[in-house]
Order: sequence, then structure tokens, then C-alpha cells
Amino acid sequence: MDIRHIKKSEWNLLAVFNATEYRPDHILTNKIYYDWQFDNYTNAKKDYYTTVGMFDNKGDLVGTCGRFMLPYAMQGETVMGNCLANLIIKKDLRNLGLGYMLLNKASALNDIAIDHTINETAWPMFMKSGWQGENLKRYVFVINPKNKLYDLPAVPIRPIPMAGLRFEQLQKFDGTIVPFWRNIRHRYPITIERTQEYLNWRYAGNPLTSYKQFVVRRGSDIKAFLILRIEEVRRDKPMNVRIGRIIDVASDETAEHIIFFKTQEFCRMNNVDVIDYFTSGLFHHAALLDRGFIDGDISPYSSLPLLFNPVSTKRTHLNFAVRKNPQTLLSDWYTTKGGGDQDRPY
Repeated sequence: MDIRHIKKSEWNLLAVFNATEYRPDHILTNKIYYDWQFDNYTNAKKDYYTTVGMFDNKGDLVGTCGRFMLPYAMQGETVMGNCLANLIIKKDLRNLGLGYMLLNKASALNDIAIDHTINETAWPMFMKSGWQGENLKRYVFVINPKNKLYDLPAVPIRPIPMAGLRFEQLQKFDGTIVPFWRNIRHRYPITIERTQEYLNWRYAGNPLTSYKQFVVRRGSDIKAFLILRIEEVRRDKPMNVRIGRIIDVASDETAEHIIFFKTQEFCRMNNVDVIDYFTSGLFHHAALLDRGFIDGDISPYSSLPLLFNPVSTKRTHLNFAVRKNPQTLLSDWYTTKGGGDQDRPY
């Protein structure tokens, strides 16, 4: 088997493979999405996607591992992270060890590797290949206690003084994000570098998904940012229920409570029914509890679906896994629903 990066000129071959192994309308058959995700600003080889493919001796594509690179802050240093997604082998060739081969090849291309939302079938393979991982924690804030989707206790939004801070919505991130991130990155020992280039690629410039970008400032200085996505819930048709999803957030100690409070207010004023936030670690735990967020993994909040477009209860948790030699403490990793490719257009 030949394992190598997939050429952009092989798009038709790749699209047919993904349509066959997933389904014809899967997001990985959408070229706009694929070009954005797997030919991002870190890709130096512009004739190739960063995706790794496995080819048999006839040149047929028999497996793929989606892959893109992002800079990671790691204990004060910057390293290039290897973000994996959607490892799949052709149906009639599974259980032959090819998945291990492809995973190990793709994982070894950078110093660290990270993957999100690994399915139950693939999880043991990752763990046997030297990865470590866990479920993300979910926090929930209920604004509307009852609708067609759920019946859950709600918590009132408690106002807090702004203390000289102000809340803004941005169209894109400018250079003021640079000193902000430099000053607060020590709060998150291992995480994606929230650079201006990364944030505008991932959120402001996303070609298929609309995000709200919020900051809290003191004067002209950013003290916190938060990324919000609002989803319209549907089953066979829209249910007139709106979910506010906190996709990413970072803050200094002075603005942490404010950024969550103002996001709650924004959601209430925009007819959002419930807010959720997935995260590793306990980086914002105290502020979230103070603002009335509830542990989303306990009953009755654990009954709230994870997927809303359309509603699906098939998946009960989101997870993440990493491979680094020597191993790191999972509690040092800060990742959210914005990590990897898990927050997709559909």
C-alpha cells in the first residue's frame, strides 16, 4: 500500500470515495468545505491537500485520513499540531489492519496529533496506538424551560456590573487579538494558538458556517473573546427552537464572568432557548457555575441531544484524543467544539 498526501487533481477520485464510504450528501463531498478545511493557511504544498490517502497497487484509493495542521501552544512553546479527522477504510478491506497503518502514518507527520469525536468503533484502535483521550464536559444554560424539544428547569440571568468593561460584536479579528493572546495563553497550557490568522480562518472567514464573534474590551484592549453559533433545531421540519452553541472562548481573569453574562443576554434577546458549551479541563468551570450553567452530563440535562440539525440522540458524548511522546496530562489540554473539524456546517 502507498500512503501519501492526496493531490488536488485527484478531487473527483476522493469525492467518489467519500460518497461511497459515507453517503452522497456527506460534508466531505462538498468541495467548498474540503478546500477550506484541508487546504488551509498552514498548507505549504498547494498542489496537495493535507489529507493522507492509502492507495493499492492499482492506484485505487482504499482509505483516507483527513488531516490539517494548526499551531499549538505547548507549555509556552509553539509547535505544529497534526489535526486528524475522518479516518476510514474501504468497507470490504476493513479488519485487515489497514486502519492502524493509516493512523500511524498520519499521526507521525507532526510532533503532536489530536483528533475529536472519534466513534466507538475506532476508539480502541486509537488507544492501542499510543493515544490518550477522554470525553469533553458539557455545560448547559436553559433560557426557555419548555418547548417542542425539551422540558428542563431554567435559571434566571443574573446581571453583574461591567466594571469599566464593554462588550462588542466583531466582523473579523484585528491586530488587538495579538497582545491579548500573548498575555493570557499561559492560562491554557496546551491549546491551539488563537492568532489573528487562525481566528479569521476558522470563524470570520468560514465559507459555510455563520458565527457570532464577541469580545470584551477595556479601552481598546481585548480582555476576552467568545465564538457563538446559533442553530435552528429541526427534525423533519423546523421546530421553532434555537440553540446557542459556545464554540470557543478565552479570557483573562477580569472578563471571564462578563463574557458569559453578555452572551447569555445576547441569546435571550435573540430568542435562543438554551446555550451549551463543550470543553476539556476545568479552565472556565468556576465562572460558568457562577453564571448559572449546569453540568450537562447529569439528569435531566443529559437528555438534551448533542445534534440538532437534524435532531439525533445517537451520539451521547463528544470526545478528544491526543498522541504525544512523552505523554502529557489530559488536564493540561484546552479544546472545545471549535477544535478539529467537529463543528461542521451540516
